[in-house]
This record gives sequence, C-alpha cells and structure tokens, in this order.
Amino acid sequence: MRKLAFFFLFSVVTGGTTHGMIDGFEELKDYADLIVDDDNATLEDIKILRNITNDQLRTLLKNSPNLQTLDLSVNNSITNTGLACLCYVKELKSLNLRRCEKITERGLRYFEYIQNLQELNLSDNQQITSAGLVYLHYVNHLRSLNLLNCKGISDYWLVTLCNDKTLLPDLKNLCISGSKQWKQKSINSLRAARPSLKILHIK
Repeated sequence: MRKLAFFFLFSVVTGGTTHGMIDGFEELKDYADLIVDDDNATLEDIKILRNITNDQLRTLLKNSPNLQTLDLSVNNSITNTGLACLCYVKELKSLNLRRCEKITERGLRYFEYIQNLQELNLSDNQQITSAGLVYLHYVNHLRSLNLLNCKGISDYWLVTLCNDKTLLPDLKNLCISGSKQWKQKSINSLRAARPSLKILHIK
C-alpha cells in the first residue's frame, strides 16, 4: 500500500508498526490529518483540522515538497501572506480555500508557484472578485473550479472565459451556483463555446 493515514502528526504506522515522527511537525500536534508516501515518508495530502497560523503553515509546507493535496477550508487565520508558502509545494494538484475569510484576490497572485494545479475550490469567499481571477492564467492546467457563492465575481468573467480560449483550456468542471450575478445569456454562450465544459448553476 503506497499511502497511509498519518494522524495528529506523531507517527506513521504500517501493519501496526510505528516508524517515527517526521521532523519539524512537533509543534503542530492535532492540527492536521496527513497522508504520507510509504516509500520515503514524505507528505502528499494535508487536511487542516482547525485554524493554524501563517507561520505554522509555512513549517508544514516547507517540509512537504511532494504535497499533492492541501485542504485549508474554513480557516480564518490564514491570510494572503500565508499563501506565499505555496512556493514550497510546486507539485500541488488540489487546493481547497473554501471560506477562508482573510484571503482576498491579492493572495491569488501566489498561484504562480503552483502551475500544476488541477482542482481549485474558492467557494464561499465573498472577498474574492473578478480582479483576482486574472491570476488563474498561472494555473492553466486546471480541470475543476468551484466558485459557489462567490458573489464578488462579475458576469463579465464568464464572458472573458467564453472569448479567451487560452484561459483555462483544460477546464472540465465549473461550479457557479449560489450567486445571482450570472446572466443566462453568458452561461449559454460559454456552453456553446466550450461544449466539453460541465457547468453547475443553481441559483
């Protein structure tokens, strides 16, 4: 088995045998659920269980260069400055920033470090506007984008996505439910321009 659960940052267990603690995580007890690579005990998946600070996130990511999945959802301590730590996890494939209330579009500029990203969840972030989505050109391999309840993003962004075929060319799934700003005409045009794109839109 290649992956195994790593709970509360204390020990990696395979077949009932404890293999020790990954250096640098002692201070982060109880903050995360982790998945590690059995071959070399490097972190691959992290789900933050409760609020951690920017400095704690930096410790975590600096020691996790092979990280594939990072879930920071509903974390009210991480700010735009904290997202600068993405420079340590350039192989990241999935990022969840749902309801991270202190992150604005300025923080999205750090997407330049994670250009292999395939899944992005920005749902329930009222402070993110269309201006922030210009940074999505850094993550052009994105296949899934969740903008549920993102009321700060204007309908014009859909028009841009429709007209600019170089923007997110690999996108397959787009969620824009929960907001009333989207015009049906824009949605129809986007579906016509990108027939392979699945759009979820429930008002």
